[in-house]
Amino acid sequence: MKVEKITALILAAGQSSRMGALKPKLEIENKAAILWVVEAFRKSGIEDIRVVVGYHSKEVRQVLSEKNIKIIENKAPERGMFSSVKVGIESLESDVEGILLIPADIPMIRSQTIEKILEAHTAYPDKIIFPSFLGQRGHPPFINRDCFKTILEADENANLRQVLELFKTRWLDLPCADNGILMDMDTYADYEHMVAYAATRLTPNLEECQALLDLFQVPEKVRKHCLAVSELACKIARCLNNKEGQIVSEQIIKMAGLLHDVGKGQPNHALLGAKMISNEGFYGLEEIISCHMDIELPLHNFKITEKELLYLSDKLTEEDQYIALETRFENTRKKYPKVDENKLFRRFYNAKRIKDKIESILILDDLYDFFNEKSMVRVSNPKVEQPSTL
Repeated sequence: MKVEKITALILAAGQSSRMGALKPKLEIENKAAILWVVEAFRKSGIEDIRVVVGYHSKEVRQVLSEKNIKIIENKAPERGMFSSVKVGIESLESDVEGILLIPADIPMIRSQTIEKILEAHTAYPDKIIFPSFLGQRGHPPFINRDCFKTILEADENANLRQVLELFKTRWLDLPCADNGILMDMDTYADYEHMVAYAATRLTPNLEECQALLDLFQVPEKVRKHCLAVSELACKIARCLNNKEGQIVSEQIIKMAGLLHDVGKGQPNHALLGAKMISNEGFYGLEEIISCHMDIELPLHNFKITEKELLYLSDKLTEEDQYIALETRFENTRKKYPKVDENKLFRRFYNAKRIKDKIESILILDDLYDFFNEKSMVRVSNPKVEQPSTL
């Protein structure tokens, strides 16, 4: 989708003095930091992307030389970042509706976040929009055209926030699940943290899981169930990895467990929840979560992956209590007498096969008894009066 009359303004005129290296050029997964920002805007449909340069202008221009980017020169970058904001705004045509403003050292923003800001602008065209992560505002804000005159006339010793305070009644905080909106790199430690984040950015981190649960307004009862499933899956994963080497990712299964029921209450909630999470830019969990209700297993010699582990852990967890597999399925039959028996049996049979496979690897008589002996605090009496659905 092409987005017209909205400009992305990237500020790259600084000295990078605290970093000791030119931040826009620092590579993250073999790509210059500033190019991550450019690509995020491009993926969201923004065509008019402008970069304000100053110090190290030649080097930044070289990085952008083949990207069809309009370069704006701040001839007095020593005046600070606010001067670059002014120079960027001065370059705009009269029909530009607003800008998305971001420093070049915040490269991990997701295109999905930018798309949400653009959607919010369409719904609330008079608002100054701030993406927020767990209550903290980040970049890029959307700034309307009618703010430009005030910004340009502001004292050079002012800063952008002080100017935008004049329009505070029009501020709109837009919650998102994107930790990247807050992540800048002032120091080399910040850069190293960003490199590590980029390597796993298709899977949400713990804070992003919390933000997703908040964003989707997941009820507390469902959150408790998800936490119990996640803890059980992690315990099994740890035992498997100790026995067999690294066969499953404890980090991935932890996050998949925490989020597997975000679509709960809706038809086909496993598929819906997986898609909801992917739509936020986290594609690494889609396959795992989408089959936590029904899973297809080969007739022979299947492997235990995060998919099988989440599927079984969910079936061994009723609300936030652990329960024997046979009891879980019998409770479901009693609660839902019209349930499709074939579908129910297939679910039980697949869960039993996964459980048997794990027991053979760990040399256990019964997985449930093993974790009961390990004093898992959520292990309950198998006779649960009000079981949840599968």
